[in-house]
Amino acid sequence: MVTTQPNQRRKQGRAHSLGMASEQREYEAIMAQIKNIMLLANEEPPQGEDEASIAKRIDLLQQALGALEQRAKDNQLMVEVMRTNLLNKRQERLVETAQQRQEKLSKKLEEREKFIHLLQEDRKYMLSQKHEVADSRMGLVQENAYNLFTTAHAKAEAERQRREKAVERIYEERARAVKEHRDRTQQREDQNREALLRQKKQEKLQRRQRELEIQEHDKYVAKRQYEADRKQQEAMREQWQPYLRNGASSANALQRCGSGMTAHEAARQNLMDELKEKEKQHQERYEEEQITRRYEIERRAYKHKERQERQRQRYSQQLDERIKRGDEIIAKAQEKKRRAEKAQENRQKQESDAGAAFARDVEEHRKRAEAIQLQRREKFLRQNYLRWNERAALVMQHLQDVFPPDGRCTLSGEKPCGFLPTLAPFLVNKRGNQQQKRANTVGSNKVS
Repeated sequence: MVTTQPNQRRKQGRAHSLGMASEQREYEAIMAQIKNIMLLANEEPPQGEDEASIAKRIDLLQQALGALEQRAKDNQLMVEVMRTNLLNKRQERLVETAQQRQEKLSKKLEEREKFIHLLQEDRKYMLSQKHEVADSRMGLVQENAYNLFTTAHAKAEAERQRREKAVERIYEERARAVKEHRDRTQQREDQNREALLRQKKQEKLQRRQRELEIQEHDKYVAKRQYEADRKQQEAMREQWQPYLRNGASSANALQRCGSGMTAHEAARQNLMDELKEKEKQHQERYEEEQITRRYEIERRAYKHKERQERQRQRYSQQLDERIKRGDEIIAKAQEKKRRAEKAQENRQKQESDAGAAFARDVEEHRKRAEAIQLQRREKFLRQNYLRWNERAALVMQHLQDVFPPDGRCTLSGEKPCGFLPTLAPFLVNKRGNQQQKRANTVGSNKVS
C-alpha cells in the first residue's frame, strides 16, 4: 500500500498534465483558425454587404482570439507549475534514493576494506616466501649466467682472433694477387711495346722497299721510252737519208718518189670525196628533218587555231544564252513585282476595311471581358465572404463549449471567463444569397 499510493498519485498527475497539454494544442489550433479567418475577413467585402456588421464580426473574432490567448497563457502557466511540482517531487525522490544508495555503498566499502586488508596481509606473507625462493634461485641463475658469460667471452675472443688472422691472410693474398696482376700487366705492356716497335720497323722497311721498287720501275720505263724514241729517230733518219744526201738532183728525187706521192694523193682524194659525200648526206637529212618539223609545227598551229575558233564560238553561244536567260529572269522579276504591288494594294484596301471591324470586335470583346472579370471578382469575394463567415460560425460554435454562458470553463475548469461567444452575427441569410447568385447568373447571360 505504501508503494502503490505514490505510483497512483504519479499516474494521476501525469494524466492531468497530458490533458492540459491536449487543451493547449486545441487552443493553439483554434487561435490559428481565428487568425486565418481574420486575414480573409480583412479583404475587400462583396457588394451589398454591411461593413459595420463585418467590422462587428471581426471585433468578436478579435475578442475571442484575445480570450483564447489569455486562456492559453493561463493553461501554459498551470502546465509549467505542475511540471515544476513534478520535477521537485522527482528530485526529492532521487535525493532520498541516492542517500539510501550511499548508505548501502558505504557499508559495502567498509566490508570491502576489511576484506582487502586481510588479502593484503596474506599477500605480504606469500610475497615474502616468494622473495626468499626467488633470491635463492636468483643466486643460482647469476652463477650460471656468469659461467655462461665467461664461456661465451672466451669463445668470442677466440673467434675474434681467428677472424683477425683470416682478415690478415686475406689482405696478404689480396696484396700478392695485386702485385702479380701488376707484374703481368707490366710484362704485357712491355711485350706489346716491343711488338709495336718491331711492327713499325718492319712497316718502315716495307715502305722503303716499295719506294725503291717504284723508283727502279720509273727508271726502267724512262729507259724503254728513251730507247723507243731513239730507234724511231734512227728509222726516220735512215728513211730520209738518201733523199737528203742527193739534194742537188731534185728532179731525180721527184721521179723516184713520184709514184709514192701519187698514191698518197689518191688516198687523200678518196678520203676527201667520202667526207664530202657524208656532208652532203647529212645536209640532205637535215633539210628533210627541217621540212618535217616545219610541217608538224604548221599542222599543230592550224589545229590550235581551229580549237581556239571552236572555243570562241562556244563561249559566244554560252554568252548569248546567258544574256537571253537574264532577259527572261528580268522580265519574270518585273512581272512578279507588278503582281506583288497589285496584291499589296488589294491587301491594304482589305486591311483598311477589316481594321474598323476588328477594332469594333476588340472593343466589344474588351467590354464583355471586363464584365465577366467583374462578375468573377464579385463571385470570388462572395464565396470568400461566405467561406470565412461559415468558418467563423463553426469556430464560435466550438467556443461556446470552451466558454459556456453560465461562466464555467469546460476545458481548464479553474476560473470563470470574461468572454461569452455568440453565434447570431455570423448567421447569414441564405435565401438572399441565393437570390443574389441568381441575379448574377442572369446578368452574366445578358452580357454574354
